Amino acid sequence: MSQDDAHAQEEDFIAQRIAEDQGWVRVQTRTFTRWVNENLKTTEHQIENLDSDFGDGLKLVGLLQQLAGKSIGARVTKKPRIRAQKLENVKICFDFMNREGIEMVNIDNQDVADGNMKLILGMVWHLILHYQIATGFEDDGGKGGPKNRIIKWVNSKINPWGKNIGNLGSDWNNGQILACLVNALAPGLVPDFNEMKPEEARDNIDRAMEMAKEWMDIPRVMEPEDMMDPNVDELSMMTYLSYFPNAKVKEGAPCVNPGRVIARGPGITGVGLKLGKLAEFEIDASKAGENGRDKIKVEVVGPEGPVKVDLTSNGDLTYSGAYYPEDDGEYTIKVTLLNCPIPKSPFKVGIYGSQKTDPNKVKVFGPGVTGEGILPGDPAPFTIDYKEAGRGQPKVEVFGPDHQPLNIVEDNDKKEGICKVEYQPGVFGEYTVTIKYGGLPLPNSPYKVNIKPTVDIGKVKTEGPGLSRCKVDEPTWFKVHTAGAGKGDLNIKILQTDGTELEPTITDDGRGTFNVEYTPKMVGSYRVTITYGRCKLPKSPFNVTVVPPGDAGEVIVNGDALHGIRVGMTGRLFVDASKAGKGDLKVTIIGPDNKPLTTGLELIKTVDGVSEYGFTPEVPGPHVISVYFSGAPVPGSPFDVTVKPSLDIERIKLIVDRENPPRINKPYKFTVDCSEAGPAPVLFGFLGDEENDNPDKPRKDILVTVIDERGNPIKDKKGKVITIDVKELKSSGIAHFTFTPEKEEPIYLKVQYDGKDVPKSPLKVNVNSFIDMTKVRVYGDGITTDKPVRANKPMTFVIDATNAGAGPISLDFLSKLGFTIGKDNVPKDMKVTIIGPNGEPMKCDVKKRTDKIFEITILPELVGQLNIDIIGADGTHAPRSPLKINVKPSVDASKIVIGGDGIEKDKVPRKDKLCALTVDAQKAGNAPFSISVNGKDKTPETSKKPTSGKPGAPQKAGTGLKPGDKPGDEEGPAPGAGKPGFGPDGKPTPGTFIAHHGTIKDDKNRPIKGKDGKPLKCALGDGGNPNAPKTDDKGNLLGPDGKPLVGSDGHPVKPGTGPDGPTTGPDGTLFGSDGKPLLGKDGTPLKAGQMHDGKPLCNNEGELLGPDGKPVIGPDGEPLKANKEPLGLSVQPDGSLLTPSGKPLCGPDGNPLKCGLDGDKKPVIDEKGALCGPDGKPLVGPDGKCIKPGAGSLGPNVKPDGTVTDASGRPLKGKDGKPLKAALGSCGKPKVNDNGDIVGPDGKPLLLPVKKEKSTDCDSALIPLL
Repeated sequence: MSQDDAHAQEEDFIAQRIAEDQGWVRVQTRTFTRWVNENLKTTEHQIENLDSDFGDGLKLVGLLQQLAGKSIGARVTKKPRIRAQKLENVKICFDFMNREGIEMVNIDNQDVADGNMKLILGMVWHLILHYQIATGFEDDGGKGGPKNRIIKWVNSKINPWGKNIGNLGSDWNNGQILACLVNALAPGLVPDFNEMKPEEARDNIDRAMEMAKEWMDIPRVMEPEDMMDPNVDELSMMTYLSYFPNAKVKEGAPCVNPGRVIARGPGITGVGLKLGKLAEFEIDASKAGENGRDKIKVEVVGPEGPVKVDLTSNGDLTYSGAYYPEDDGEYTIKVTLLNCPIPKSPFKVGIYGSQKTDPNKVKVFGPGVTGEGILPGDPAPFTIDYKEAGRGQPKVEVFGPDHQPLNIVEDNDKKEGICKVEYQPGVFGEYTVTIKYGGLPLPNSPYKVNIKPTVDIGKVKTEGPGLSRCKVDEPTWFKVHTAGAGKGDLNIKILQTDGTELEPTITDDGRGTFNVEYTPKMVGSYRVTITYGRCKLPKSPFNVTVVPPGDAGEVIVNGDALHGIRVGMTGRLFVDASKAGKGDLKVTIIGPDNKPLTTGLELIKTVDGVSEYGFTPEVPGPHVISVYFSGAPVPGSPFDVTVKPSLDIERIKLIVDRENPPRINKPYKFTVDCSEAGPAPVLFGFLGDEENDNPDKPRKDILVTVIDERGNPIKDKKGKVITIDVKELKSSGIAHFTFTPEKEEPIYLKVQYDGKDVPKSPLKVNVNSFIDMTKVRVYGDGITTDKPVRANKPMTFVIDATNAGAGPISLDFLSKLGFTIGKDNVPKDMKVTIIGPNGEPMKCDVKKRTDKIFEITILPELVGQLNIDIIGADGTHAPRSPLKINVKPSVDASKIVIGGDGIEKDKVPRKDKLCALTVDAQKAGNAPFSISVNGKDKTPETSKKPTSGKPGAPQKAGTGLKPGDKPGDEEGPAPGAGKPGFGPDGKPTPGTFIAHHGTIKDDKNRPIKGKDGKPLKCALGDGGNPNAPKTDDKGNLLGPDGKPLVGSDGHPVKPGTGPDGPTTGPDGTLFGSDGKPLLGKDGTPLKAGQMHDGKPLCNNEGELLGPDGKPVIGPDGEPLKANKEPLGLSVQPDGSLLTPSGKPLCGPDGNPLKCGLDGDKKPVIDEKGALCGPDGKPLVGPDGKCIKPGAGSLGPNVKPDGTVTDASGRPLKGKDGKPLKAALGSCGKPKVNDNGDIVGPDGKPLLLPVKKEKSTDCDSALIPLL
């Protein structure tokens, strides 16, 4: 058999054991868990449950890296939260094991994530085989696999101490073999292993394990009880023994070292020895350890038998000795320390007289050296004839198939020169017979003797209870089927617990079946050995459990204590021995410290053979519960139990929604939150759940009950306890409970932990029915009164459900029709939907007068039909709902007051003079108005202007300005230098603005000062607006004294556009920095409210106010503020340049500048992007630098699609003649590089062809930033 075949055979056996032998899964789990933790003890990981702790892959990664001594070589998810992440982590581990040469069969990452215990045990076993067993034991050439290698290695250590094993099971039960192994590796640790009593097996094993752990660092991955078991688990044994080959004895251990003992002298070497002369020798044990003092033993065996030895201690751990050789032949000197041979012992010495020795003349014959007709158990005799071989004596050694020596029987007739030898083969296989004569090997020695079977033992089958489990003093039976196996003798040997043999009755039916019967006489473990044709059956010997008349196998153990409980919580343990007969019951518990518990376990009662125990753990961690009946473990015992830490009952929260009480026949939900009370997971349940009464189910940590006022559980119409749906948020310690009440009554939510109420429990809630919508009254403005509802006027109505049903009600205000359920899954009593004339839902203010009466106020802003719909939770409407309310305008033209030139007596209009009219609509409401003036030609002049931002503020007519107005226009004065107004392109320029408390500032936020150098302040409160500055008839700002304010230049100060928002046109239209009108959400141009001089109206925050007095909202939904960036230079038709304030732009010499114009009347720009004068040279500004065009009429513009145009809107083309496009950012603005140049989609600056003077060539220039 090859080594691979042997490994495959071993792994198949192991896989079968794990899959079929359920009784040992628990032992293997405990052993393998401890083995894993031993390898993880230098990391941050430890495991408690093999079936779950490898599920996310993290601890498996740590284990593999520790075993392999290297990184797993892949990136794992360190905090996996979803199953896919966990599966990927485990898959990485499987890939790593595959690269390491560990082939996993019938298991994948899903099995590990799902906690398949059998397959996980198989995976761990492969790791033990690969990383520990394969490296600790010498390869045996494929003969039997790792099990055979371990047995062979153990025998190599204990054979010199007179011990031998043939298995990893029953040979270890009494502890002598383990103690011998420990002593063999560290002589002196357990020197009295031969004197150990088998009946003290547990103490023997415990002592040997403890010595191995203390002085050799061999962890106790097994328990003494595991090794004592007649059916000891071989995988656990192999795991434990695999620590021994590489174990090192600690310094200071109480042991000796036979390897440091030296024997010398002629009595050891044979040099110079003669018959009849003393053979002296010396033993030096000074370096072997003080514990070996006076423990040296010397034995000498001569040709005629033992020879007396004199041995004297010299007091310094050295010894002197001698013996007296009298006979010719070979002498054997055996030197031991504490029964352990020293190096090269036994020593062989030949002492002969004058007669010559000739081994060639020795004759050997007989079946013992040929194997003919010999079967295991038969004597194998042979004869040695040495009468013609000269002086000397024959020496015989026989070794079995396992290379271990066999006992031989010799009958040596020295006078006749004939020696008869006999040995007994125990098993089939090859035996080695070595023969020497006078210390010299015979020519044919060693002899190879092959003992072969005469039957096919694989075809022999067995059946019957007598090979597994039976009762004392009751006959039992089994059968042996030999048909087809060949002829042979059937031999059955039954050993009782005390070692005595029990004779069975065997009956041959003549057809190859043997019926075997026997009656066990004592309780305990029996061993039944079956051989056929001298071949042992594969499963022989059979371990049979003989139980008392009270059969432990009939005992049933269950209870929630077996499934894990919390510290301080009393779990139930039921032991049902009603069918087991008579016997003693014993229950023990081992705590996390591996010591038996003396408290916490109490027998509550025993009724009809069923005993109920209460187990109240005091500390968290792993516990082992063992149950014995009549001294035998019951099925499943011992039981591994994990005790969880207790919960802090004061931190458990009962959460309900008080605003949404339960309703009849509607699901009601509440929450129990234990997330801060202790470690998850937390088990939740409810009274009435059949699972709570199942003793085989884990006990619930939290138990919920819904009770009535008398404390009785609420029942449904069928008389059963109401069902509660439990949805636990995985591993969070939080659960949602939902039930459906069927009656209108007060109920109580009772939540208990370990039989104790949590805070607020029991909590009272009232179950109410749905309200009767037909009895809901709705009254108020526009509904039950004659008071009209007007735009921008508050409207109030009342919903009264006083007579609609019991209990408080709740309202839900939603944006669409149709009843919905809120976040808490609990519906409201009524839903109110208010839709304005534009089809959009309206906001409202709700005032709760009582639990059933609500006052609702809305502010309609638009004229038209208002829809109010009121719907109950059951889908029915309130009377007359939906209500339709007409909203009327809020303007009263009769309250408008008109004054001014031609109206008032003391104000007479003059020819060619501007007439001013004043319209006071403060008390008339907010609406557009128009003024018509009929002259002599009967042609009316109409001026339409919106009212101010504050409804009703007085307006001036006849002062409007249009884009492009010039000085002298009849409709109004043109803007002068340094004064607010509009440039020649018709775009507004910024001017002064009114700051907080009336302070007047310029476009750079600097206070404007009067002639006396002090900051100017204007009066506020124009038109009833406390923030609007007051002006006179000419539009000049008035001071607190009512007189016009005069600036430092001696001119009256007028309000202008502020720096915090866009600029405004003469009709209030708002323009952005690009000179284009700003559009609102509906796509129409935005307009600002205006003051008397046509300037925009702002509030204290700098927000522009519209004609209705409210902030103007831009496209992004935010209030608009004035633009801080002024527009660029303006170019006059003659090439003159004006600044944003309307002043001429001057050069360093103080003279106004003019730029050159091309044939299209466009400014001339050189190749460097600078403006050129009429002479073609770059213009230089007042700062001495060249002037370059910026934003405004000179600069290029970028359209929303990225197209670049000139000031007239024509697309600009590049050097290749194609239109240029700019790259746009996320905000829609063009992208620029670090130099401020516009870049295209390829990230490079856009190049623009420009004209050079006296040249037709086109070069490239960078487009300046807008």
